[in-house]
This record gives sequence, structure tokens and C-alpha cells, in this order.
Amino acid sequence: MIKHILTGVLFFASVTACFGQQTAADTRQTAASAPQTAADTRQTATTAPQTAADTRRTAASAPQTAASAPHTADAARHTADAARHTWRFRSDNYGGLSVGQMGSYGQARTVNGLTQGPWFVGLGAGLDYYRFRNIPLFLSATRDLTNGKRDGLFFILDAGVDLPWYKRKPQPYENLTSTFRAGPFWNTGLGYRWRFSDAGRKALLFSATYGMKKLTERQTTAGACYDPPACTINSQTADFDYTDRTLRLGVGVEF
Repeated sequence: MIKHILTGVLFFASVTACFGQQTAADTRQTAASAPQTAADTRQTATTAPQTAADTRRTAASAPQTAASAPHTADAARHTADAARHTWRFRSDNYGGLSVGQMGSYGQARTVNGLTQGPWFVGLGAGLDYYRFRNIPLFLSATRDLTNGKRDGLFFILDAGVDLPWYKRKPQPYENLTSTFRAGPFWNTGLGYRWRFSDAGRKALLFSATYGMKKLTERQTTAGACYDPPACTINSQTADFDYTDRTLRLGVGVEF
């Protein structure tokens, strides 16, 4: 009985000693880590004012940034308005067809001048093969109808003179001479512009116009002499007016 009691006491004493040793070790580890925890606390306390200062500077600059945004937008609008109200060079170049009662024939034209805002005014020249080959020379004016939009319709008005570039071929045994003279020319209609980019000047152009051109031909026929040199040769002269009204369809580029 006494042996069993002594054994129990010794076992309890050994367990208590083990717990005591573990507790002492934990206490020493906690004491060792206390300086590192204190250092971390001091570093956090040191950086806190800097973080607060950065936050105050960011908050102070936010209203200034917000206030400058409208000024930047206004400057961009002023720059765009100034560009629209400044005269600059522009060139419109077309190729297409002239369609009328006599069929469809090729035609081309170019207009070079100055543009400002919705207006474009320039001098134009072309080449038209409808009925007789001719060269129209004209003053051209166009007006945008889209209130400054990138793409849209525009109005076209051309007026000038039509120069002949045609010589009638003489027929065998025909004493006929032919002379062509210039006449009036006009052309009006609508076009559509499709720009390649928002800021660029290059664009694809489509046009559908109706116009008139007029040429005059003088034909002179010499009479025959069957008893030279006694006979008198009389010549006959006739004038012919050619007025053509055509629909002109064109595709071109602007730059």
C-alpha cells in the first residue's frame, strides 16, 4: 500500500516538473520576441505621420486636378475651333461617268483651293468625253451640310466655260472644214464625305450632280469649180449648237 502511494507521488512530481520546464521555455521565448514587437510598433508609429501627410497631399491635389479638367477641355475645343476657322489648302479629285441621252462616257475633274469652316472655294478643271471631248474650266464652291461632323453631305456648285478638244475628221471628197468654239458650263448637286480618321484631312468622296455644257461648231463647205479658172467658188457656212445635259456620278479623294 505504501509502495503504491510513493509511486503515485513520484509520477505526479515528474509531470509537474515537465510542465514547469515547458512554461519557463515559453516565458523565455516571449521575453526574446518582446523587443522585436516593440521595434515593429515603433516603426509603424514612425511611418504613420508620413502616410497621413501623403493622404493629405493627395486630398489637396484632387480639387486642383478636377478644376483643371474643364480648362483642358476648353483648350481642346478652342484649338479645334481655331483649326476650323483658319484657311488651309485642299484638293478634291474625282473620276466617274457622264450619263445622258447619248449614253455613258468617262469624265474626271480636280478642284484645288482654300477651305475654312464649312466652305471650300477653288478653281477646277476636268476632262469630259460625252459626245465631244472637252475640257471644262470652272470656279467651284462647296458647303458642308453636317454642322462640323466628321462625315456627311455637302452641296456642290460649279460654273465656268467648256473648251473643245475635238477635231472632226474630214470625209473623202468632202470640201468641209470644221471649227469648234467654247461655250458655258455649269454643274450642281450633292456629295458625301467619309473621312479616314477623326483628325486626318484625307477623305473618300461620292458625288451625284446634274449639269450642262454647250459647244458651237462652224462648218464651212467650199463649192466645186467645173470650168477653171473662169468659175467663181462660193463657200457655205453653217453654225451648229450642241447643248448636252447630263447626270455626273463620281468617286474621289480629298486631301
